[in-house]
Amino acid sequence: LPLVPSKYSMTVMIFIMMLSFYYFSRHVEKLARTLFLWKIEVHDQKERVYEMRRWNEALVTNMLPEHVARHFLGSKKRDEELYSQSYDEIGVMFASLPNFADFYTEESINNGGIECLRFLNEIISDFDSLLDNPKFRV
Repeated sequence: LPLVPSKYSMTVMIFIMMLSFYYFSRHVEKLARTLFLWKIEVHDQKERVYEMRRWNEALVTNMLPEHVARHFLGSKKRDEELYSQSYDEIGVMFASLPNFADFYTEESINNGGIECLRFLNEIISDFDSLLDNPKFRV
């Protein structure tokens, strides 16, 4: 250190080293705290992903038959892969209930819409029971 007299040079060097160590330790502390916060955030995100996966599995198993849901949830499938099965004889019903949207209300008189859905379920169940009739079988 040419600007400092030689009798103070060691003191100045120690001071500079201490200052450097101080800033270095502050930097390490900041990185450690940031890493800690990131770990907490990653843990929270993993929990949200786990809950979302459980929610999605519940939705899929409610919408699809059990064997189809197992097919899609059981193994890693490519997005382009389709699920299909072949049947010799099958019937498909396309139905429309005119003005059902006008009929459906979520009021207390029909238990928040539950009675409207129960009525819709009765219609579908009646159709299913008609299909069980032998004269509609092949």
